[in-house]
Amino acid sequence: MHRLGLPKEIVFDLPRITILGGLQLTVENHHGVRAFLPGRVVIATRAGLVVVEGEDLRLGVVREGEVSVTGQLHGVQLEP
Repeated sequence: MHRLGLPKEIVFDLPRITILGGLQLTVENHHGVRAFLPGRVVIATRAGLVVVEGEDLRLGVVREGEVSVTGQLHGVQLEP
């Protein structure tokens, strides 16, 4: 928590990345989906690009502050 009682990801506009059992990934505080290709999804954040690789990938929730990817996740990287 930040001094004001707010989470650091909110104060510094950092992504919060949650992976649920290798089947779903959620990115909060994103800056848009940059690529959606078979086997690869690229999501922009202030900290860099979140690159998701896997099979049968689908976009789930896509909102201003949150995006989710479902499918068989094989790897996730944060590229500055």
